[in-house]
Formats: sequence, structure tokens, C-alpha cells
Amino acid sequence: MIITVFGTGTPSEKGYQEGYELGKKIALAGHTLKNGGYGGIMKASAKGATEAGGEAIGVRINPEKVAWTCLENNFLTKIIIKDTLHERIMELMDADYIVVLDGKLGTLEEIFVVWNEFFAKGKGKLYLVGEKNKKLFEFLMKNGFLNEEHLPFIEVVDSIDDLEFLKN
Repeated sequence: MIITVFGTGTPSEKGYQEGYELGKKIALAGHTLKNGGYGGIMKASAKGATEAGGEAIGVRINPEKVAWTCLENNFLTKIIIKDTLHERIMELMDADYIVVLDGKLGTLEEIFVVWNEFFAKGKGKLYLVGEKNKKLFEFLMKNGFLNEEHLPFIEVVDSIDDLEFLKN
């Protein structure tokens, strides 16, 4: 299986460690990690996966097509280059599971694009991990951004240990 991980490029120490542990769990379960291919949680999860003997695929944007630079990630076993952010997100969405750790604006964009695509296609599921993501979900529900029909495509869990598909 391929498991995509979304998360911030600038995590706290705790967030970095959680990314590392998730990457390690993915590899030890015999799965392949896919992420955005840059620093922060992306680097941490790739490091965890490769140090546990697994594969880590990074999906980046063609550096000639963006006006910003990103932190390097030397733990990737494969890099896929896409021309646009939308193409990058669509490639990241091509996975068996998608797990969202602590994030910021870029992670929000990934969540909403993927969630909308899953809803439109009638299949797929995002797993939001942790208190911050739980509060985001609750905010969206409380303020009428979501309807019951959106809910089959998302699951909120307290920690990476609650991800059923990674349990032995």
C-alpha cells in the first residue's frame, strides 16, 4: 500500500517526532510512504520510513515553476516532479490512505482539495490526526461548512497509534 502523509514544513520538535514515528510505522508495516518531498514533517516521515528499511516517495513542484524555495529532504528514495501545485496534490492523492498531521496553510489546502475530490468521486478517506486537526474539524462542523454527506470521507483520530490500517 501507499500511504500519503500531509504536514507542515515547520513543525515543533513534537510534530517532527510524530512524523518520524509515522514514517517508521508505515515502513515496518510493509507500506510505502508518499509525501510532499520537502522539509519538516515531510522530511521526518521520510527519514523514519527509510531508516526502517522502507521507501519514501516525494512529490515536488518543478523548481522552475515556483517563486519560493523549500527545505531539502535527503531521505527520499524516489522523487516525482509536477509542474503545478494542483498536479502535485493530485499525485499525492493517488494513495491507499492519506494521513494529515499538524499543518499550516499549505496543509489546509491539501486537506480541502483532497477532501473535495474524494467527495466528488464518492470514494477515499482522509485521516486527521491530533487535537489541532480535531479542533479544525469541529470548527467546520459547528459553523456549517460541512454536511453529513461530507463525513464518510474523513476520520478524526487522537494519535498515529489509532490508525487501524497500521496496526499489526
